[in-house]
Amino acid sequence: CSFTISAGPHSIRIGYRLDGNKLIATVTCGASPGCKGWIALGILPQAGQPTGGTAIVGWLDGWASPHFVGKYHLNGNAQAPNLMHYKKQSLHDTYIYRKDGKVIMSFVATLGAEGHFPTTPLSYTHLMAAAGAYTSLVPFPGKDVGFVTGDLLMGKAAPSSPSPPPLPPPLPDR
Repeated sequence: CSFTISAGPHSIRIGYRLDGNKLIATVTCGASPGCKGWIALGILPQAGQPTGGTAIVGWLDGWASPHFVGKYHLNGNAQAPNLMHYKKQSLHDTYIYRKDGKVIMSFVATLGAEGHFPTTPLSYTHLMAAAGAYTSLVPFPGKDVGFVTGDLLMGKAAPSSPSPPPLPPPLPDR
């Protein structure tokens, strides 16, 4: 399955598959001028609201030595997501590299509370994608950030809102 998220001038493609509560993903930022230093995919508790979310950020050159993919807590500070404690860095099979002008990051993540991600239904997941030059700090939110709500189970972007719960039965007259 895949989604494409527009993040400023960047087109970020998320290709993935699910294996139980594991997300096996490849995130690719097309060959745009500013997409050469870092790329991120976030899972958010609310649509378009990074606060309280978790982002997987991959770095090339510059800030990390020389390549790094890690989990960050999005705490609402517009300029500084926090790198999660090493005991919460439960990603595996992480890679980030540049090929044909594109930045490509791949990883396997455990979703839900066990993986330190917001516990949103897979059928209605709020996603964020972002990218930037290696000389910039990671801005969440910023001009090179995009959001989409998707159905990860069906591989569809922008599903309709979940149905509201049914109304309770009327109270009997007294």
